Amino acid sequence: MNTIDLMKDTKVSYYGNVRYNTSSWTVTLLDWMTKYSLKHKNIIDKIREINKTDEAQAKEMKKNNLPCATISGIFNSYRRADLIQKKNPIICIDIDKQENPQITDWEKVKIDALQIKGAFLSSLSCRGEGIFVFIYYDITKDFFKVWNSLKKDFKDQLDINIDNSCKDICRLRFISYDEMMRIKPEVEMYDKELFDEPQFINIDNIPADADTFRCSEYFIYKSIYYLIVEDGFRTNRYDDWLLNCFRLTTLDGLGKVLFLLLSEKSDHFNYSSAVNQFMECEKRNRMKKTALLYYLRKLKDLHGPKWYELINNYTINNKL
Repeated sequence: MNTIDLMKDTKVSYYGNVRYNTSSWTVTLLDWMTKYSLKHKNIIDKIREINKTDEAQAKEMKKNNLPCATISGIFNSYRRADLIQKKNPIICIDIDKQENPQITDWEKVKIDALQIKGAFLSSLSCRGEGIFVFIYYDITKDFFKVWNSLKKDFKDQLDINIDNSCKDICRLRFISYDEMMRIKPEVEMYDKELFDEPQFINIDNIPADADTFRCSEYFIYKSIYYLIVEDGFRTNRYDDWLLNCFRLTTLDGLGKVLFLLLSEKSDHFNYSSAVNQFMECEKRNRMKKTALLYYLRKLKDLHGPKWYELINNYTINNKL
């Protein structure tokens, strides 16, 4: 596939900044990475300079001044997986210093990242402390399972950890500028998936204060999705809503998808409030993933000891 043609043919939803609830319009990915990027060069340079001495201020400047786009799809209304209008054959992954303290040469990482099948563009992030990589993938595949496979390939082939937040198909990408951006002229489609094995979880043997428990995130996502969509799980009281928000932040991007779905089912849904609440809980949360056992135990109460077979066989209709 010709990379420039791919970027010309791919449209992304444009947002004025990260706080926008709905998209203003669509732009081509090529324009986003060239014309729009160059337009914001001065503010990006300023953010990178301030970031050297005050990360908090740089992050706030980024949120207030930089537009965003949804690289993996177009959204005509709220950014939620089941409201996606069109999926794009592109996954954007982040490589940050937080998950990879061993990295000191980001220019080398930009070059190395393009060794991964499907990778066609790598560039510095807006604060200059990491890179993002565009991957061309088979759109008929399951988004989450493709991401899961990419995570394994980056670790196995390059010893690089990719950001878990990128498994969210709705995720916003801040505009960035990089005069040394790396692009392949031609790209081969990434066509692999990493499937989850059927799960058996003896949740009764897992204490609530355990450090962790062995269970795939996709299985947990399906479990909570089933509880909300099929079993009608609701939270109409504010304290319950807030507690569920803290629980779901332990699932990163997938948790945000579930929290918005859960919030929408409640009586006083407000999209902006739900998004802002999730962001606040992310900052303050000290819960472990074992908090998610709450939902699995509800499933067991509703469906009996073989509840996990129900989830193993369940397919989410709006496939990510």
